Amino acid sequence: MNTEVLENNLKEARDAAARNPDDLQLQIALGEAHFRLSHYDEALAAFERAIGHESTAAEAYSWLGRVYYHTGPLTKAFDAYRRAAKLDQKCTEAYFGLGLLYLWKVGNNEAAVEVLQEALRHNPGDALLTTALGSAYAFSGQFDDAIAALKRGIRLQPENEFAYSWLADIYFHLGRYDDTIAACVRGSEIEDTHDAHRLMGYVFEWRGLHDEAIAQFETAISLAPEDYEARAALASVYRAANRPREAERQYAIAHKLAMEDDEYGQACFEAVSGNRNRALDLLEVALHNQSSKRNWARLDPEFASIKDDERFQVLSA
Repeated sequence: MNTEVLENNLKEARDAAARNPDDLQLQIALGEAHFRLSHYDEALAAFERAIGHESTAAEAYSWLGRVYYHTGPLTKAFDAYRRAAKLDQKCTEAYFGLGLLYLWKVGNNEAAVEVLQEALRHNPGDALLTTALGSAYAFSGQFDDAIAALKRGIRLQPENEFAYSWLADIYFHLGRYDDTIAACVRGSEIEDTHDAHRLMGYVFEWRGLHDEAIAQFETAISLAPEDYEARAALASVYRAANRPREAERQYAIAHKLAMEDDEYGQACFEAVSGNRNRALDLLEVALHNQSSKRNWARLDPEFASIKDDERFQVLSA
């Protein structure tokens, strides 16, 4: 959704809340409109006003959790999500948020699995929670359980691009490349994303199918020009296909974009570019600063070429 639409939504939500300042749902809607524009202070104020009107408003507490997930402190995010789940065990967003906190912010895979299993006991058959559990199993290295949960998520919601994306990453990690392509294609039919095309590009690159790889990387870039991993990979394939000028151009753009990112992103860029030692040096810094990223580093397709390196295995353990 573009910024103009989001700003129009905010104006409408602000006007509606001003006309009915004591309306709980209008305050929540106003907070959500601010949240979508990353106006976190304003979103927080709106959700707190909603709670002031009704202290048992689980939805408002869940939104508070989402704000604190982005701004910190994480203790407040945990508190808000737990309060929401206690007030309403059908508040799936609260359980989902707790799972994300454990997986992406803390790196506690076992706790994520437990909270999502608990969520499904209260909300059996929920596609989002089932898919999230699949991702938690993947982070834990329980790939059979992860694949089974993700396939359940797809049966519950056939248009589940989130599940197909996770399946593709797992299959790629396991070297099941035909399955990777199939999951990417199906996911792209639901929602065409640069990530799926970049991953298919990696598969074709590994198989030495340069034309097919180039087509996928170029599509990824057309969908997301800032995708520096796709540009770096495209540069590598251009070199292999004896297209040095195009390779140099893509590498230069990718390098500039990557240098604007953090050390983890730069490590991805260097790994895709074939600079193993530089990638490992940057990854060491990144994981020192954000240890929870070890979860994703173990599965990250960008590190596929270095995952057998002893130093990588030590860093991501």
